[in-house]
Amino acid sequence: MDANRAPLARAVEVAIHAGLLPEEASRWRKVVVLEALGPAMGRSKTALRNLFYRDPDRFAAEIEAFVLGSQHQLVAAMQSHLPGLDQSEVVWRRSLEDIRQARARFDAALSVAEAADQAVRQSADGPSEEFRRICGTLAVELMARTLTFFDGERRFSLLKQTEQIYMNSMAQITLAHEHTPEDGVLFARFWENRATRCGLEWHRVWDDPDSGPPLDSGVVELALKELDEAATWQRRAGQQRDDARLRQFESDRARWLIKVGRFDEALDITQRLQTEGHQGADIDTLFMRALKAVLRRELDEAMRLAGDLVAQTQGQGDEDSRPTAALMLAQHVDLLRGQRPHLPETVERALRENPIVVSEFVDFDSFKRRLKSAGYNAADD
Repeated sequence: MDANRAPLARAVEVAIHAGLLPEEASRWRKVVVLEALGPAMGRSKTALRNLFYRDPDRFAAEIEAFVLGSQHQLVAAMQSHLPGLDQSEVVWRRSLEDIRQARARFDAALSVAEAADQAVRQSADGPSEEFRRICGTLAVELMARTLTFFDGERRFSLLKQTEQIYMNSMAQITLAHEHTPEDGVLFARFWENRATRCGLEWHRVWDDPDSGPPLDSGVVELALKELDEAATWQRRAGQQRDDARLRQFESDRARWLIKVGRFDEALDITQRLQTEGHQGADIDTLFMRALKAVLRRELDEAMRLAGDLVAQTQGQGDEDSRPTAALMLAQHVDLLRGQRPHLPETVERALRENPIVVSEFVDFDSFKRRLKSAGYNAADD
C-alpha cells in the first residue's frame, strides 16, 4: 500500500487540474480522497478504496492509466507550479510570500512532475516537445527549490530525483542539432542547479575566522565549470534581455571563489561588474570586503563595512532579502566582537518564518548557532 501513496498523490493533482476534484483535495485524508477520486475516474465511490487495500497491483494500473490519459491536464498542472515572469530564477531572492508559496506547494509540484515523468517514460506515442519542455522547466524549478529549502541527505536525494526527471524529459531535445532560445535558457538553468557536490555545498559561507574554508578547492573548480556551461547555453539563447543572467553567473563565480578565500579574484569580478553597471555589484563588493575583514580579524573594519552594506541595501523593497541578510552580517560581526546586538524584527521574522536554509551574506546555520549560544530565543528551531 505504501508504494501506492505517491501515485495516488499524482492522480489527485491531475484530477484537481481537470476540474474533477477541488483544490483542497490534496489536503484530504486518504480515505476521503479515495472515495472522491473513484467517481472522478468513472468508478463507484468505494471501488478505488477497495482496490487500494485489497488489490494494490490493479490499483496502481488504474491510477497509471488515468494519469497517462490526462496529458492536457498534466500540462495545466505543471504550468500552475511554474514561477511567474516577474519572479527571479533564484528562488531565495524572491519575495517572502513567493518563497512561502513555493515551499508550501513543493510536494504538490513534485507529484505533478512525477506524473509528467511517468507520461514521458511510458506513453506509447511519446509526449510532444512542448510537453517535454514544460516538464523540464518544472524539473529545474524544483531543483532550485530543493537547493533553497532542504539540506543534507534530503537535499541530495531530491536533487538527484528532479535532475533525473529533467534528463528524462529533455534528453531528445538536448541531443538535437538545433535549439530554440528558450532551450538555451532552460539548459542554462539546469547547469546552474545540477545534482553534484556543489549542490550540497553552495550555501556555505566562510564567515568564521576560527575555522578553515568550509569546502575544498575541487568543489569550487567544479562549480566554476558548471557556471561556464550555464553561461555558454545562456549566450546561445541570444536574448539581450538575459544579459542580466550572464552577469548573475559572474556574480555567482565570485561567491564561489570567496568560499576558499580567493578574495582578490572575486573582487576583480564584482568591480568589473560595477563598471558594467550590473545591479547589485556594489553590494557584492561591499559584502566581500566585509567578509575579508572578518576572516582577517579586522572586526572594527568589518563592522564599518557591514554598516555600509546595511545602508546600501535599504530601499531595495520590503520583500527583498538583501536588507535582512545585511543586518544578519552586521549582527554576526557584532557577536564576534563580543557584543550583544539588538535583534531587529525583520531578522526575528526571517528566523521564525522563512523556510529557506540559506542566507545571502552569512552562513545561516553558523549565525543561528551563535545567536543561540548568546541566549537569543529567536534562534530556536
